Amino acid sequence: FMFLHGQKFDLNNRNVQNHRARLRKLGIDIANTSDMTKFSPARLVECNEIHHKEVSAPDWYRKPQSHQLRLVA
Repeated sequence: FMFLHGQKFDLNNRNVQNHRARLRKLGIDIANTSDMTKFSPARLVECNEIHHKEVSAPDWYRKPQSHQLRLVA
């Protein structure tokens, strides 16, 4: 995202052309100078607090037995 800070790219470079083509499919053109008032890379829509607690395994769950791995021929 260096183009957001005004970095100029060598548009004749094949790698830059390849990345520019991929970004243009997403609607981002690194050949144009960026205007941060029109482009916002992320927008916070909702923020929830996650509470956690200890849980136990259900009654039907069986722990795997710890057998040694064997070579099957």
